[in-house]
Amino acid sequence: MLRRHTGKSFTALLIALDSLAAALGLLFTYWFRFIIKFLPVTKGYDASQYLRIFPVAVLVWIISLNFVHVYVPRKRIFSFDVAWRLVKGSFLATVIMIGVNFLLREAEYSRPVVVVAPFAVSFFLCVFRYVFYEFMIHYSLKKGKGLSPVFIVGTGQTALILARRILNHPEYGYSIAGYLTENPDEVGQKLEGVEVVGIVKNLKNHAQKMKVREIMLVRPDLKTDHLFDLMIDCERELITVHIVPDFLEIITSEISVNEVGGVPLFGLKETPLHGFNLIVKRLFDILVSLAALILFSPVMAIVALLIWLDSKGPIIYRQERMGVNGHTFTFFKFRSMAVDAEKNGPVWARQNDPRCTRIGARLRSWNLDELPQFWNVLKGDMSLVGPRPERPVFVEKFKNGIPRYMARHRVKSGITGWAQVNGLRGDCSITERLKYDLYYIENWSLLFDVKILILTLFAFH
Repeated sequence: MLRRHTGKSFTALLIALDSLAAALGLLFTYWFRFIIKFLPVTKGYDASQYLRIFPVAVLVWIISLNFVHVYVPRKRIFSFDVAWRLVKGSFLATVIMIGVNFLLREAEYSRPVVVVAPFAVSFFLCVFRYVFYEFMIHYSLKKGKGLSPVFIVGTGQTALILARRILNHPEYGYSIAGYLTENPDEVGQKLEGVEVVGIVKNLKNHAQKMKVREIMLVRPDLKTDHLFDLMIDCERELITVHIVPDFLEIITSEISVNEVGGVPLFGLKETPLHGFNLIVKRLFDILVSLAALILFSPVMAIVALLIWLDSKGPIIYRQERMGVNGHTFTFFKFRSMAVDAEKNGPVWARQNDPRCTRIGARLRSWNLDELPQFWNVLKGDMSLVGPRPERPVFVEKFKNGIPRYMARHRVKSGITGWAQVNGLRGDCSITERLKYDLYYIENWSLLFDVKILILTLFAFH
């Protein structure tokens, strides 16, 4: 029963499932190596030494999976994140087994077995988890079996967002018993198909009647003393209280939780771009931008000549842009507009801009005007991938009207970005572009950068 999702029994069930998957993965590895013999077996082998190490290996696998947090309560049984954790746990287990065997020098094991084992076990773990997940969703959760009933205290926009997520994701193990409100006029109404069953002060009676042992509090306007009294009352009745931040309705990212001396600190989800990851990204930027400048140098020379022949004015256009942490830098592009394009003040660039020169229009359509920005990347002002840099005059305008706009300046600006490869370029919705920028910032990885660069190449037209 998923009602015990947070209890020992469900965790034990997952551990048993993963143990079976790990055992089958190891057996498959042995069969693949010594029975099928996908590579010639040049040395004799002792089957008993593999049998002796077999239960130890399964135990090490489960311990390693626990290290990568696959047994955390209220997490999905299977998702892409869980699959990645299963893979990491498998390779961690392999490293541990190699280290223990090296120290004890108990036996010599086949190298192909060591190489194949983490892949085989990862495959079986993912398959078993996926099948179990589908079973729970279709045969148990969709029918409402095993779900923990909860009250949502509040009826505002935040409550509706929370309700939709619970209703759309039964794998979290919750069902909504109803809403509680402080407004008697709302009692009896239905929100997202769920009834407002009563008022907050009658929580105890409703909880006993409907056998509810958890509430989710989404009423940020409750006074501190009222909130404290409510939590004390719930504790007396052994009702668990979950408090939902009032800014959930304007933030789609996750919340980070840190602590200082045991005191919890809540904040917006931080970007992975710090420490070692920042060094990796910078090295990647230097190598690729240097290679690009060398590779495209003939093209850049031809473009410079065409601009010089086409119209009067500088070949390289310099402009002040805002980058990481709000610092400004000089932004380089091949000039694509007439020299007096902004004689009446800053104007937002748009598609088929009449201010473009003949050559400039062609350069913009092929993104060739962006090539000098590889020099910005090499200098360290920009990155290959990141939110597109904006002019300070427009930043001042947007930051006061668009929530979280300045969060895009937590990382270096980029030549291309997640918003751009999704078609959000030039004169488009700033709010929509911001969503993609924030998603990139909060989910950065080097592979994500590579993916965006590849998509950028295909986006050329």
